[in-house]
Amino acid sequence: MPRNEITECDPSRAHALLRPTIVVAAAAALALAAGAAALLLPMREWLALALARVEGLEEGAAFVLPFVYIVTAVLLLPSSVLTLGSGFLFGTPVGSVVALAGNGIGALAAYAIARTLVRRKVLAFIETRPRLRALNEAVSKDSVKIVALTRLSPLTPFPVCNYLYGACGVNVARYLAGTLLGMLPGTVLFVFVGSTLRSLAETAEAGAGGLAALAFLVAAALASVFLAGGAYLFRRRAARQA
Repeated sequence: MPRNEITECDPSRAHALLRPTIVVAAAAALALAAGAAALLLPMREWLALALARVEGLEEGAAFVLPFVYIVTAVLLLPSSVLTLGSGFLFGTPVGSVVALAGNGIGALAAYAIARTLVRRKVLAFIETRPRLRALNEAVSKDSVKIVALTRLSPLTPFPVCNYLYGACGVNVARYLAGTLLGMLPGTVLFVFVGSTLRSLAETAEAGAGGLAALAFLVAAALASVFLAGGAYLFRRRAARQA
C-alpha cells in the first residue's frame, strides 16, 4: 500500500454500523435494570397490592386485570403473580381466559414499542447480514410455530421475546396467534395453582416459593415434550423439501 494513500472512514457508514450496537446495548441495559429491580425491589408484593385493588372493583375486575399485564410486559417483569392472582380471583376457567388475555395484551404492548422504535434500524442491519437475513426470513415464514414453541418453554424469557419479535419482521397477527397458542398450557397450569391459594397475599409468596417452582417444573416438562415434537416435525419437513 502506498504511503501517500490515506484511508478514510465514511462517517455515515460508521454511524449506520454503530446504531445496532447502541440498540443492543440499550436493550441489554434495560434487561439488567429490570432484573435488578425484580431482585432488589418488592415487585411481587406490589403486584399483590395491585391485585387487591383490582379485586375491589368487583364486577369490573375481570376487565381491568388484563391491562395490568402491560406493566409487567413493558418493564420486563415476570407475570406469574398476576396469573396466580387471576386463578384466585376468578377460578380456573374464567381466570385462564383473563390471564391469557392479559398476557396477549402485554405482549402486544411490548411488540408495538419495539416495532415503533427500533424495527427499521434492526431490519436495515439484518439486510446487511446474509445469515441474519436468512434466519429472519425463516422466522417470518413459520412465525406462528416458532413463536408458539418459544412461548411453551418457561425457560424462555417471555418479556424479552416480546421486544425481539417486535424488532424483527414477524407479522403481528401471526405473533399474537403463536403467543396465545404457546402460552395456553402454562397459563392454565399457573391459574389452577392460583385457584388453590387461600388469600391474595399468598400470590406473592407462591410466586417466589414452592408452588410456583412446582408449576414451573411441570410446565418445563410439558414444554420439553412439545419442543421435541416440534423439532422432529421441522426436521421431517426439511428432509422432505431437501
